[in-house]
Amino acid sequence: MNDPVWLPYLQGIESLFTAAALLAGGIWAWYRFGLSRERETAITIDTVCASTPYEGNHLVTFSVSLENKGSVRVGARRVCRPAYAYTDALEDVPFAGTLSIRRARAGVRAGQELRSWPTPERRNPRQDDLEFDLLADYGVDGVTDFWMEPGETYGLATAVVLQSGAYEATVTFIGDRGPEEFWRRVLFVSVPVAN
Repeated sequence: MNDPVWLPYLQGIESLFTAAALLAGGIWAWYRFGLSRERETAITIDTVCASTPYEGNHLVTFSVSLENKGSVRVGARRVCRPAYAYTDALEDVPFAGTLSIRRARAGVRAGQELRSWPTPERRNPRQDDLEFDLLADYGVDGVTDFWMEPGETYGLATAVVLQSGAYEATVTFIGDRGPEEFWRRVLFVSVPVAN
């Protein structure tokens, strides 16, 4: 039995629609993952602290929330000590999730900025900086094993005994894709005089 005369024309039209659908799908994927950067990682860092008197000093609790705002998985850099080092040698970050605490500079005048980021004269970390691994519970033998799926939020915390004074606390998260995955949040903390 022979095929109808119109069947090759219908098959040709079907092939055209298939090709058009594949092209449209490719353009849509290029738009989503190329132009709108959906393949890029994005996290937000929120930090809250609370203090309570503790044996003449203060016990300061730092609660850190990491949220994966992107459409792809975000992993922490697995290597520690250092997890990140600037090529210009101004800063080393020891852990993939680092909390650094530094006493605020003395002698800052009214209207002058308090922040003390690295400059050729001031390298990070300084000798008196306190540094803590927020992802210590996710590590074994100096290797961090931490990741977040899209939309996930993780709560991390540490408590530190500090003397009264003003401090600059910095939370840094280093991703596993290389130096471009670097997020930071700075918080200024005033520890009152203990009663």
